[in-house]
Amino acid sequence: MRKAFLIILAALFVIGAASAAQAGSIVGFVVDAQGIPVNGARVSLHTDGVCLELTASTNAIGWYRFDDVSEGVYMVRASKMEVGTGTVEGVSVLDGGETEVAIIMLTGGPRGPQTLR
Repeated sequence: MRKAFLIILAALFVIGAASAAQAGSIVGFVVDAQGIPVNGARVSLHTDGVCLELTASTNAIGWYRFDDVSEGVYMVRASKMEVGTGTVEGVSVLDGGETEVAIIMLTGGPRGPQTLR
């Protein structure tokens, strides 16, 4: 009886630990080549060369947020027509943590230079 109780207790501990794991979040800002915040830029997450189904749009101050992001390493890509595109690679997300991404500067559109130096 005691052995069965310990097995059930151990199983409950394992289940509880697994359910306690939380996804992380990613936050950041998007600006144009002049450093002006970009409203309405599309921001997406990529891993292993594949675009995930997680997308966000920037607000009036160029801010975006992704919640419920699984632990891992991502590339964050932002774009807006007539402004350009930009990426940040190597964005690490830990369970339960919030990762702040370096500012993404959109370049390549008519409002910015072709390359970021």
